[in-house]
Amino acid sequence: MSEHYDTQIDYCQYMNSADCCNVLTTNSVISEAEAQATAEVFKTLADPVRLQILSILQAEAAGEVCACDLPSAVDRSQGTVSHHLSK
Repeated sequence: MSEHYDTQIDYCQYMNSADCCNVLTTNSVISEAEAQATAEVFKTLADPVRLQILSILQAEAAGEVCACDLPSAVDRSQGTVSHHLSK
């Protein structure tokens, strides 16, 4: 795993989305640190291509998609898709 990956994102990929994002679903006010960490996740996802890729992965019953299929699915070059996947 590369050192530049946000550990919160890596942690979240192994959790139920409700557990991962419970910072926004609790009845308590979140701390500044929680707000900062959550904002970083949203900032990373706040790109149309990344949201398309995420929706493609979510829609796949097996939860897996061949990376070679993504460029045509999002109408972007392989290099662009690779860049977005690295984020």
